[in-house]
Amino acid sequence: MRLEKATTDSLYLPLNDYVISKKPGLYKIDKAENYSKITYGYSKNQISQMQIEGVIFNINRD
Repeated sequence: MRLEKATTDSLYLPLNDYVISKKPGLYKIDKAENYSKITYGYSKNQISQMQIEGVIFNINRD
């Protein structure tokens, strides 16, 4: 995921079109062309829960 916009209670992110199962492989898919043109909004609580569950490894804050 790559952070596009943040508000007080939400984060807006385009999702990567590829999925990996292990954190060390992030560099392989972290390329601009791999991110969707659609941006999704998530509450900060949803993001925290996805990190706890291991669904999210990293969010780029460029």
